[in-house]
Amino acid sequence: MIKELLRIAREISHFVKYEVDYLVERNEGEAVVRMGADGTPTRKIDMIAEEVILDILYEKDLPVKVISEEAGEVPISDDYEYVLALDPIDGTFNSLRNIPFYSISMAFSTSNSMKDIFFGYIFDLSGENEYYATREGAFKNGRPLKVSRERELSRANVIYYGGDDWKIVDRIKRTRLLGCASLELCLVAEGKMDAFVDCRNSLRVFDVAAGILMVSSAGGKVSKEKGQEVDNGISIGERINIVASNELLHDSLVEALNEG
Repeated sequence: MIKELLRIAREISHFVKYEVDYLVERNEGEAVVRMGADGTPTRKIDMIAEEVILDILYEKDLPVKVISEEAGEVPISDDYEYVLALDPIDGTFNSLRNIPFYSISMAFSTSNSMKDIFFGYIFDLSGENEYYATREGAFKNGRPLKVSRERELSRANVIYYGGDDWKIVDRIKRTRLLGCASLELCLVAEGKMDAFVDCRNSLRVFDVAAGILMVSSAGGKVSKEKGQEVDNGISIGERINIVASNELLHDSLVEALNEG
């Protein structure tokens, strides 16, 4: 099944990229066309990308129920076997400003729980890099990924969304915020960044479902901010805080986040 899902994901990426590139080049993607299922405005670029993806899934008659931030729950098949957590465009703001850091994110699960995700696929729509992960490994353009080996918090390079609390900033080497959680998690999976931390209570499961598997399968560790297992449901309203890093740093990060 993995090979079939990978083939379909690649086909989806090809057609979505064509449509998105057209909109980005002509600055035609920003118009608000409706309210999304998650209660946030749906831009034209999000709607077009989602429609392309759903059309392909219907054509393939894939046995999935799609849960997407724009359309909500969409059963492609009445007898679905899998749940697909879909973000048609992760990093919409970046795409609208032609900042080259936005993606498609797809995570397939055997249930409505993030614990049961078995295949994640992220396609960098501006850089054309392909990331995918199974429980056996994570890959970028077909090459295996491994997280960094940094063990000292004081030398860690962290993507850190702290909300109102920036207490670990003076404990680490540097921070970055790039505006596309799925690709930011890929940077951790490939060892370019040491950790991703988001404690705003606003991160959606669609944004990180595939990326969490990417980091875990590249030898990293992912938990909630207090160290608990990521066992959230895959649903429209679900929000999550996560700490994703290599195993050497993880406990130190969680401890630092919970001091005081």
